[in-house]
Amino acid sequence: MASPVHILDLPVEVSFFILDILPHDALLAFSSCSRQCRGLSLPLLFRGMALSPDSIAHLQAKEDFDRLRSGVTFISINTYRQHIADAGIDTVLDHLRICLAALNLFPGMKNLSITLTRLSAIYAQTLQFDRWLLDGIFHAIATSLGDRYSALEHLSLNIPRVNDSFSTPVARIKNHISEVNQRFLGLTADSKLEEGNVSYPPALRTATINIDYDHALHDSGLPYLKILKLSTETLHRLEITSRMHRAVGIWMTPFHLDSVWPHVRNLVLCHSFLTNRDASDQLATRFPNVEEVEVLERFMQRDTDNMSLHTLRAMKSVRQVTVPWPWDGLGLLRPAPAGWLERSVNTFVSYGLQRLEKVVFRTGIGRAEPLVGTCVVEREGVTRWTLRWVDTPSEEALRVIRHPYET
Repeated sequence: MASPVHILDLPVEVSFFILDILPHDALLAFSSCSRQCRGLSLPLLFRGMALSPDSIAHLQAKEDFDRLRSGVTFISINTYRQHIADAGIDTVLDHLRICLAALNLFPGMKNLSITLTRLSAIYAQTLQFDRWLLDGIFHAIATSLGDRYSALEHLSLNIPRVNDSFSTPVARIKNHISEVNQRFLGLTADSKLEEGNVSYPPALRTATINIDYDHALHDSGLPYLKILKLSTETLHRLEITSRMHRAVGIWMTPFHLDSVWPHVRNLVLCHSFLTNRDASDQLATRFPNVEEVEVLERFMQRDTDNMSLHTLRAMKSVRQVTVPWPWDGLGLLRPAPAGWLERSVNTFVSYGLQRLEKVVFRTGIGRAEPLVGTCVVEREGVTRWTLRWVDTPSEEALRVIRHPYET
């Protein structure tokens, strides 16, 4: 059996996924999960814990509490847990407050994931997401961890899709915004956190900002992205994704900062980033050394997608591009348009991506979807090239991959 892989050596989203599907009050020792983990085949050993008021009490009651907590390196806080599934904002914030206060029980924590399921439902109904609440959450994390905050290496903030069944009256929600700021965060109208006052962990190696909003909420603005202050010296992987296509004009706020991330090698972006004209002039400048770009959602299926190509061509250092295979709107594979694959790769190679070595195709619209296959770009001079499949596509994929230039 292969040696266990330390959690900090794994893609961050893999560990988050596993923690969310296991019992929330369990200390984890987990293996043989390769099928759920983007093709990983190594046995995995996790020392993580999903915090809730119940799991904290359960852990503290154990005789070997000190030994158990000393080995925990990964903490997940998720406000969707069953015992608060139908609760209102007060219960949600109490849950979050208790969990944040318990972070100091784990001296070895380097990896923190916070998923604000219920909070997204609450604030989305106002058609505005309260920036000060999110600023304050980071402030509260820093306060809870003290000196150990600066040692965090992996940080994820996830705001999943709004739960349509959430029924708290909108008027009550609006009245709660200022009350929440003052009661939970200790903020008043005169003490709101100003832009840039939130200090993000300087040792971060990976960061994930994941927003999954319904299209109808395009007025929410999400201005909190503007206060993203990540270390330009240590960050190697940045993921900023969204499903809010109609608001492509607001997603670029992190890139308008006067910052360059020279060490970021892996960039995951939603399609909306790439089709925003402002972004096309910013991405290559802000991330000059990116080697792997993953594009989520639709790609190269409409005339407007030419902007995507313009953006990617400007990123001269890219060696690998991961894009979705065309799908039919229901998440099912469909035959690629005539010349689609050849045109895609030809555009990459001929118009700037001279270092491109590999193109990875996935099914569906998300990175958790299985691979259709991987093509290696074999060059014959500067502009001539051929494609070679280096893994075997699924039977379903083979039924739709029927073009002469792919053989």
